[in-house]
Amino acid sequence: MNHILPILVTTALCTSAVAADAIDDITAKLPQPVSKSDFHGFNRFDFKYNGVPSIIVTPKKCHPARPWIWRARFFGHEPQTDVALLNDGFVLVYHDVAGLFGAPSAVARWNLFYDFLVKELQLSPRPVLEGMSRGGLIIFNWAKQNPEKVAAIYADAPVCDFKSWPLAPNKNTPGDAAQCLKAYNLTAEQAAVYADQPFDNLEPLAKQKVPVLSVCGAADSVVPMVENTVILADRYRKLGGPIRVIAKHDCEHHPHSLKDPSVIANFLKANSIGENDFIRLHGGSLALSCQAFRSKTTAHVAFLGGSITEMNGYTRLIEEKLKALYPSCQFRFINAGISSTCSDTGAFRLQKDILSKVPQGQLDLLFVEFAVNDNQDGHFPAARSQRAMEGIVRQSLKHSPNCDIVFLYSANESHLANYAKGSVTIDKAPVAYDNTRQPGVVPHEITAHEAVAEHYHIPSINFAADVQQRMQHGEFDWKKFGGVHPAPFGAAIYGDDVACLLDAQLRNPVAQLTTRGQLPPPMDSLNLEDAGLVTPDKAQADADWTLGQPDWPSIRGNFRKTFADYPMIHATKPGATLTLSFQSSRIGVFLLAGPDAGILQVSIDNQPPKDFDLYHPYSAGLHYPYSVVFAEGLDKTVPHTVKITISEKHNAASSGTAARIMFFEI
Repeated sequence: MNHILPILVTTALCTSAVAADAIDDITAKLPQPVSKSDFHGFNRFDFKYNGVPSIIVTPKKCHPARPWIWRARFFGHEPQTDVALLNDGFVLVYHDVAGLFGAPSAVARWNLFYDFLVKELQLSPRPVLEGMSRGGLIIFNWAKQNPEKVAAIYADAPVCDFKSWPLAPNKNTPGDAAQCLKAYNLTAEQAAVYADQPFDNLEPLAKQKVPVLSVCGAADSVVPMVENTVILADRYRKLGGPIRVIAKHDCEHHPHSLKDPSVIANFLKANSIGENDFIRLHGGSLALSCQAFRSKTTAHVAFLGGSITEMNGYTRLIEEKLKALYPSCQFRFINAGISSTCSDTGAFRLQKDILSKVPQGQLDLLFVEFAVNDNQDGHFPAARSQRAMEGIVRQSLKHSPNCDIVFLYSANESHLANYAKGSVTIDKAPVAYDNTRQPGVVPHEITAHEAVAEHYHIPSINFAADVQQRMQHGEFDWKKFGGVHPAPFGAAIYGDDVACLLDAQLRNPVAQLTTRGQLPPPMDSLNLEDAGLVTPDKAQADADWTLGQPDWPSIRGNFRKTFADYPMIHATKPGATLTLSFQSSRIGVFLLAGPDAGILQVSIDNQPPKDFDLYHPYSAGLHYPYSVVFAEGLDKTVPHTVKITISEKHNAASSGTAARIMFFEI
């Protein structure tokens, strides 16, 4: 059973004044008469509002934010997205505007019904809109007039220009064409120059950054993509509006939707409630940091991770998003990303690189990203990842008990292949999943990170699974995404996922929190909550060791300037020996291992020495930073001594016997 961090709650702030999971309060206020029936296992209620046929389908339990999906047309056709959202606590709504083709009279009808749903039934003020085929006319026309009231738009083979359908002569729909002209009170000549189609005048939607997903048949001859979605997408992007397009190859106008609607449902959930298959709260929230950003004049936000964090990518987008959401708050950002480092190194350097730079108790939000490096750099077993991530959490919350934390899982080829259930094509070459794991199963370092997130109720965002799903549906390929170190296009996807979480946490607070309670018991007694770095000058070294920077210009291999200011003790001569006294359950080193990396003989408390080969698979051309663990599980109540000697032996791939130690890890 998971331990729960005690929370003190003051004032409830549910978006509705009624209980979050209440259903009766919705149906009790419907205009009579009401007929009740079944909709795929959910209760369907048919009634008339202002004489207009209307439908509401209620979930078994309503999500606290009381979200809803507004179906524009063809109720019940290809209902898989609607059912998926009902299962996640959304209300499904329909209000008939058939025959009005998105005309002003249809928009007016929807305006009245919206007021009823929000004011009387107390549904969320920002629904998601769903329009199939001619339903595209009303969802875009209503959204353009009400951009602040729309969480997201799902358009499926949408009509974006009534000249494309039903007015195109080759579509052979004279009845629909006449009805459309009548609804708009236009002659055929006036309709030909009508300039307020769904893809016209998109500025209000773009300014509000309303996200759009369009799913289309690439071979659609009824509502051709090139005449509708392609124009809309091009115009919307030029205005800065966010839009995604899924083109189903060799698909005509039908069938609508996708057989597996999860990519659609994930899009709508992310942009409305800030949770989906990849954005998970684990019973937690960002309530404390949101509260801090609203009330404090200065807030501290930090990023801990590897090169994906260090680079100019998703972190910059998060910084910009936070400043936009909380313009009155002065943010102090700390980017503690270091290329190639894994979660255990992160746990040891957390104090040096983040906590020491923030006043006690003042770290407000921490993002942690190590899934890729734990996978491809460290090849960590699950236990090692879990101990490190738990140590990061416990250190952070001991320093700042009200700090919110978010785990991030970036994508690499191994992750994508695993999520693709066996293989994935990367740059035209198939990549098999890691054969130490089961295909289609979450990579074990992500499983380990998620276990920690669940135990401590920490939100997490699985970028890797999201990217794989979107690639699977043909939105983009790995090359366009940018690879492990995302291009701006890929970084924007990461940034958008985090923005969905931040937006929803700001809009849909469940409670006003005052503080977080005591930490729960640790998951693993060997977690790194007491981890820290010891500078190499604390060691007793013989004359063969030098304290200072190596002469990098004379040493083969690339050297990252990140480490130019790090204290370092280094030697290349076999037999060079140093010792360190310590009192800890674990001892290791954080070092640079280059093309000439050697082998260390390490003895703990005069026990027979063990060999540790420093040469890393990435050492051939780079002085590679990583942590080497000599021993763990030691008795931390008594002092210990470690003796380190450079061996005469070296790896066959290495050109020397060098050791360059930046810190001892205890």
